[in-house]
Formats: sequence, structure tokens, C-alpha cells
Amino acid sequence: MKKKLATVTLLLSAAIAAAGCDNSEVTYKTNDGKSVIFTIKTDEGTQYYYADDLLKDLQESSSATSTLYSQVSRKVFTQYALNTLAEKEVASLRTDAQDDVNEFKNDCKASAKEEGTDYDTYLENALSNKGVSTIEELEELYFYQGLKSEILEDYVEETDHYNYFLQKYLDTYTPYQVKHILVAANTADTKYKDGTMTDANARKLLSVLDSFLAGDTFETIALQTDDTSSAQNGGVMPFNQAQNYVSEFRFATYVQEIFGNNTTLDDRYAAAAKLHVICDDAEKCEYVSKEEFEESNLYQTYKNGIGEIKISAIYSLNGDVEETMAGAYNYYSGGSLKAGVEAVKIAEQPYEMNVSKYDCSGELNEKYYEEYELQRNVIFNNTLNSHKLQYIRLDTAAYQETPNKVKIGENYYLADQYGNPIFVAIASTGIHFMSMVWNAYNPYDVNRLTGDALTNFTAPYISDEALESLSKLICKAQDYTVAEDAKAYDVAFASAGENFNKYLNEAYFTLFDDDTTDYETYKYTYIGQNDAWKTKSTLTTNSNKLLSDISSYVSYLEYYLFDAIVYQDASELEAANFSIEFAIDDEDKTVYNKVKDFVQDRLTSTDDSFASSVQSAAETYGAKLAREKEVKVAAKIWDEDGNWTKWKVS
Repeated sequence: MKKKLATVTLLLSAAIAAAGCDNSEVTYKTNDGKSVIFTIKTDEGTQYYYADDLLKDLQESSSATSTLYSQVSRKVFTQYALNTLAEKEVASLRTDAQDDVNEFKNDCKASAKEEGTDYDTYLENALSNKGVSTIEELEELYFYQGLKSEILEDYVEETDHYNYFLQKYLDTYTPYQVKHILVAANTADTKYKDGTMTDANARKLLSVLDSFLAGDTFETIALQTDDTSSAQNGGVMPFNQAQNYVSEFRFATYVQEIFGNNTTLDDRYAAAAKLHVICDDAEKCEYVSKEEFEESNLYQTYKNGIGEIKISAIYSLNGDVEETMAGAYNYYSGGSLKAGVEAVKIAEQPYEMNVSKYDCSGELNEKYYEEYELQRNVIFNNTLNSHKLQYIRLDTAAYQETPNKVKIGENYYLADQYGNPIFVAIASTGIHFMSMVWNAYNPYDVNRLTGDALTNFTAPYISDEALESLSKLICKAQDYTVAEDAKAYDVAFASAGENFNKYLNEAYFTLFDDDTTDYETYKYTYIGQNDAWKTKSTLTTNSNKLLSDISSYVSYLEYYLFDAIVYQDASELEAANFSIEFAIDDEDKTVYNKVKDFVQDRLTSTDDSFASSVQSAAETYGAKLAREKEVKVAAKIWDEDGNWTKWKVS
């Protein structure tokens, strides 16, 4: 239970201590009814520095405003916590603070002994590094940090607040969750036309494709991945790490959204702005016009849509090495296979070099070849070795018999078991076969809703079996989603438009309810992935991690709570029996507004900074694509439109 306390009025005040200067004497007193912070007496007379002078300086100094905020917020958060937390919680936090102090002292004793330093001296320096002077002050600091952490967690965990921050996270930071299968290859950024893969890599590549065509699930095929960290997770990657991925991996989903799901310049420009790939607001960042976007490297690379490659071209790896191919002299002589030598598949031909690069006369040995000249790598460099995103076209009727396919336009492409297209790109580690797990921008196309919104629901990024469990979670949000005058639940959802997507996101990224025993409800949610739904402990762990991810990305989370307590409507304060008054400047509200501006700036600066980093990363990725095109066109691997020339898709 949260205890009830009487209303508290917070009065702001400030004080400063000044050190003495040469030939000067520092005192503190009241003069003509004004509070004197310090007085400096010199041969030329007496100078008074009043509290009013200090406040004026605070109003004009940004660093002082930060200091003022720190002092005010500490008082605000402390009193708010004491008013809202249960007495047992407060007592426990006090005990934790005392334990932390004891641990701090023990660490200081051990370190002082190890360094041969006097304990009191070491302790004094250690306290100073913490910004305090005494053990008592340190305990109060730890106690405050505990109080603050507790109320911030309570604040963001409330359903309305959590959903607000979740949506901000999805809108700004990571709108997508993907799964991938990695097949290792030498695909460094300089290897635009001479990348290599070993015979073992080539066999794995074919095995992965064979498994897709056989109808195996993505999760089963992922057991073959060279990314051991995701193998046991069905290849699924945590959605909170997208900003740390290499560009080809990070922007694959962005490219699919911008250029795969949109065809006109206007729609692509709007999608790119929504994803912060470009800036369409000159007041927030470096503005990019529609014309500039059209001329960008990224747009020019994907202006005709996402690239594609014939699966039959990749499967040419299954052909036999012919006498005209590099290294074939190890197998052929005079137009026939050498005695006792069997034909070898292109994918399996090892890189064997039995001759020196130059002969005795200094001429290049005609039998010498580089590894990238192996037919296996010729195929690789003319099909998959591209930083550009591609679909895999199922270009013959035989390949189209697989259940793992999706029809886009008039053609069929390789897909996972749910019909999500497989998109592929190379990065420094090799070939990434990727598919969408969750798309926060389009978890479901509401135009496909007919009749009852739930029984006819088919989500493109989750399995059909997810319907029942997601439906239960969506029902939990009914109070937030159904208008009071709605005639029926399904009608309200069917007409909800973009809001329907919002509520699906909230359902997918729902937190675990400790009181529930129906764990299967979470089977197809984010926290229930990879069989985590089977035990309460894993659901709890994943839920806490999700909450932490959503909370911690807002590095200025405390400013949201401060803003709610001090500047927003009175609901937060009334619930806590709490009030605040900036009594030092009731007339002009200068300090009040200074602190408010400081807080508001912090509320927006994180998002703006991240958006700028996305734009910068996208430009770097676009420049890499432009360099690749220049090299490949010169080598006649691509035509001027960026299409493969050896196995051109018609």
C-alpha cells in the first residue's frame, strides 16, 4: 500500500560559499534586509554579492541551470518517493544504502592495504570521487539513488507510460526485429568483385537453400548458421540491438520498407523520413529535400526496387568443373579427365596451387590463378556478393514447388514458412539470409480485416497459431482501444486504422503479469520467443530485460517524470498528495522557465541525436553502395542500372 502524507510545498532556495582571495576578507551577513552571499573588502571599498545576484547569474548560466535542476530534482524525487512508496520499500532502500556504504568502506580498506596507503586518506579521496565529503553524505546519496531508481521503474512500468515509451522506441530506435542465417565468406568491403568462399562454405550455402526448398522451417535451418550466438534461437536477433548492426544488416529492413513497399518518390520520401533515414524538418536537423533524396546514393541504388537473383544461378555451383575453368589442370589433361581422377563439383573444388606465379623467364605462369578466379567464386561474385539487398527469385517451375515461397507481382520468391520473403545481403562476415520477425510499422494490414476482426485475423509476421494468444492480449487493451460509442469490439478494431497496428505492437511487446498462470498466452510474444513462455522464471527475466531496454534507451527518463510531476497536469501530484511551488520568482517565473526549458531540451535531444546518427549511417551505407556499383560496372559484373549481367533476371 502507498502511504498517504500531507501536502508538501517545496520552496526553492540557493546558496554559495566563496573562498578567500589575496588581501580580501570573506564574510556572510544581512545588509538592508537582503541576504548577502559574500562580501569582499578591499582598499577600494566593500562589494556585496546578494542572493538576488546569485539568482540572476543562475538565470543567465546554462551550467548553473543544470546545477539548479540537479538540486531541485533531488528534492522533488526524494519527496515524491517518500510520498508514494510503501514504508517497507523505503525501509528496504535505506538498508540497501547502508549495505552499500559498508561495502564501500570494505573496498576502501582492501584497496588502501593493497596500495600501502593510509585508510583515512584513501577514504577521503574515494568519498571526494563520489562527490561527497562524509560517510553520512554517501549513505544519503545511495539512499536517494535507490529512491529515484524505484520511482522511475514504477513510472515507466505503468501501462500507459510503458506503451508510450514503447511506441517512442519503435518509432525512433528499432521498428524491426529480424532473424537471419549466416553463411561465412570473405566479403570485406574491398572485395566487391573478388570475394571468396571456401568449399565448405559453398556446401553450406547449398544445404541452406536445399532446406528452404524442402519446406523446412527457418528455425530448423538456422541450426546450420555460422552465427553460433543465434543458432539456438532460431536465428532470431534481439530487437534492441539493431543500431549496433553493420549497415547491410541494419538497413535491410529499412530498404525493404522504403523501396520494397513503396514505388513512388513521394511515398518513398515519406517512408524514409518516418524512419529517420532523411530529415524532412529543417528545425530539427539537416533538411533533405525530395529532389536531394532522389539524387542520393541510397535512392539511386534502389530506385528500381530491391534487387533479385535467380536461384538457378546459385545452384550452378552444383555443376562439374570443366577443363576451361581455373585450376582444372589438376583434373583434366588433353580434353579428358586424368586417369583415376573423378569429376569434382564446382562448389567442392578446393583451392589448390601447385605452380608458382611466375615461370623461370619471369613471365606469369599460365596455370597460376587467384582463389577468386575459381568458378565457385566467379558464381559467388556474380550472384550473392553484393552489399545491395536482394530477393531470391524462384525462376523455374521445379523451384516453385516449395511451400517456402511468396508471390510478389508476377514472380515467386524464396520465403520462410510464414510467407515472409527472404532477403539477402553480404556484410564483412559473410552472406546473411534474413527475414522479418516483427515490423512495428505494419504488423498487420487492417484493410484485410473482414467480418469478425479476430477470427479472420492473419498476421504476416507471426504464425497463424499466434492468433489465439495475441487475441487474449489484445482483449486486455480493450479499455484503451474501444470507443465508448463503439457498437462492437470487432467493428472498433476493424475501423481503428493505424491504431490497430499500435495495439498489436503493444500486445507483441507486452510485459509479463506476475499474477497470471496462463503462460501459453505469451507463446508468440517477444518475451515468449524460443520456448521462454514455458516457465515463469524465463518470462519474468525476459520481461524485466524488455522493460530495462525500453527504459534505458531514454537516457533522460528522469526528465519525463520530472516534467510530469512539476509541469504537467496535477494527476501525478494528486495521486501522491504532493505539490510544488517555485516561490523564489513568483512574479516573472524566470527560474521556473529556465528549468522547464532545460528539461524540455533534454526530452528531445536524445531522439534528435539518434535520428542524426541514423542519417549519417545511411549516408555511409549509400556511399558504400555507390563504390560497389562503380567497381562492378567497370568489371561488367553489373550493367548501368545495377543488374547482374552474367545471370541477368528478365
